[in-house]
Amino acid sequence: MRRQSASSICATTASRSIRPKSFIVATNNYRAGGGGHFPGLDGSTIVLEAPDTNREVIQRYIAEHKTIVPATAQIWRFATPAHKVTVSFDSAPNAATLLSSGSRVRPIGSTETGFLRLALELG
Repeated sequence: MRRQSASSICATTASRSIRPKSFIVATNNYRAGGGGHFPGLDGSTIVLEAPDTNREVIQRYIAEHKTIVPATAQIWRFATPAHKVTVSFDSAPNAATLLSSGSRVRPIGSTETGFLRLALELG
């Protein structure tokens, strides 16, 4: 979902626009209570408050299903900037071993805490 104006939100699913009059957002207690300033979530409209943490729900699911095959889909992307920019981010120390040849991501060094700093050029 992305905020388009003070009174509208554009939501999509499977690349189709949806414009419901109302809907339920499943989230954690931090976000439901207004953390992160997500539009419409301020703690005043909680429908169900369950005792389970996100971690517990995922642990039970994995224990029940044993094997998880995640679906691969391009669910997000970087917007094309007006000018060329280099984005840097930190990852696991061995992340460079997972980069494929021709990857737009390249290692640029290590952090003081041992993470690998990577760069991605956009634009």
